[in-house]
Amino acid sequence: MSKKIAFLDRDDILIVDTGYPHRPNELQFKDEVLPLLNYLKGEGFEFIVVTNQSGIGRGYYGVEDYEACKKVINDFYQSKGINLLAWYYSPYHIDGVGEYKKESEWRKPRPGMIHQACDDFDIDIKNSLMIGDKDSDRIQLDDLKSYIVTEKEHGDFKSFDQLLSHLKNK
Repeated sequence: MSKKIAFLDRDDILIVDTGYPHRPNELQFKDEVLPLLNYLKGEGFEFIVVTNQSGIGRGYYGVEDYEACKKVINDFYQSKGINLLAWYYSPYHIDGVGEYKKESEWRKPRPGMIHQACDDFDIDIKNSLMIGDKDSDRIQLDDLKSYIVTEKEHGDFKSFDQLLSHLKNK
């Protein structure tokens, strides 16, 4: 049976974006996203994180820092009853260094991470969705609905509560 997936950006969706957050002890969780995630879970969605991590590509921190943060984030949300099924990340950036200095189909808004997730899991992409905080989180896939939650002008919703209300009233 195909999975309905809520693809989630990491920074400013699961944790506060403090500017390349990469130290586990400095992570600040976004508790206000929990009612939305619990609603989606109740509607049969599973969760996959898709995140651009240009801080790795730019040499600000390493993959091991990213992995340490991923574990802390997983543990936090698991303790709240939310299982993050899988994580995909893109360290690539045109301003990166070494092997990471390049264009990549894995860098959002390109759909490479989503395509990989679909290869790894039986995903019903037409009934899945993406939740992010930037225009780059609007994945370039016609069948995937993207929702941008931010207090900035370009957002679809100013808060997780607004998105939750919208989804409940669909």
